[in-house]
Amino acid sequence: MRLRKHDVKCLQDARELIDKNYSRSLFIPDIAYEIGMSSTKLKDSFRELFGISLHAYIVKVRMGHARRQLEETDKPLQAIAIETGYKSSSSFIVAFRGHFGLTPGQFRRSM
Repeated sequence: MRLRKHDVKCLQDARELIDKNYSRSLFIPDIAYEIGMSSTKLKDSFRELFGISLHAYIVKVRMGHARRQLEETDKPLQAIAIETGYKSSSSFIVAFRGHFGLTPGQFRRSM
């Protein structure tokens, strides 16, 4: 699929929205609405332009923030979970383990 300039701008806006709002609950239809693109086109075009699925990018941004918080602060896991957009520590721990292969606690102790 060939992306038009307008589509590229919308996709860059989507990426910026995620980068700035990773602590919010981010739903693809909401992102699509905010940037003025259909959900299907957003998902397909995001992967085409950036080489990563939209969902994977959201997780990557959240996990990057979580890793930095674990490395640089003594914040409790619950606080980091909320800051990274997770409603519970358990869902955060599962996502973190899936991304890094360690639980957040194991990661923090390994530093």
